[in-house]
Amino acid sequence: MAAAAQHLPREDHSRHLLMANRYNADLLRDGELWVMRHLVVGNVWISGDPAVLSGVGGSFT
Repeated sequence: MAAAAQHLPREDHSRHLLMANRYNADLLRDGELWVMRHLVVGNVWISGDPAVLSGVGGSFT
């Protein structure tokens, strides 16, 4: 499974972080529920300012 997400600071939309990740999960059936036993998230690409995720200033080049 893959997903892309754009992150924007609440107070400053001039900064952003756009990223795409690939997800690989091991699932186990436990009665009526699915349980995630293991999850690997691999970054496919990134564009923008990674500091947006931590809420601090900075830049990504």
